[in-house]
Amino acid sequence: MMPDKHGYIKITSVPPGEAPLYIRQEWVGLCLPLALPGLRRGRIFGVLSRPKTKLGLYIARKMGKLETKAGYAVLTVTAIEMLGMKSPFAAAWWRKTLQQGPSSLDLLMFAPECCELTKFDANSWPPPPGA
Repeated sequence: MMPDKHGYIKITSVPPGEAPLYIRQEWVGLCLPLALPGLRRGRIFGVLSRPKTKLGLYIARKMGKLETKAGYAVLTVTAIEMLGMKSPFAAAWWRKTLQQGPSSLDLLMFAPECCELTKFDANSWPPPPGA
């Protein structure tokens, strides 16, 4: 069973973002573990407008090119892995778009209007790894 240290969110409607609509639609119904407790405010990049190199990321941060948004933070690696159980093509799009692949510290922020806080439901999709 997955740890529920910070709780979970269930994606209830299509999240906003830069990914194509048909990719974002695949998040709906997933129950994802939170990386940090509760609703957070964070400085973020869009998945397509994100600089592609570490130097580019550094420069963009220094120049204030990040947006500040509220959302629920989920580890990117975990979210894409769970998305892949439901929709391999959507997970493949995320991996390809992130190029080097997500690092173990990267976070995805889900807007509060597209999800709800929940406890893990055994009937949710996907089942937790190892279940």
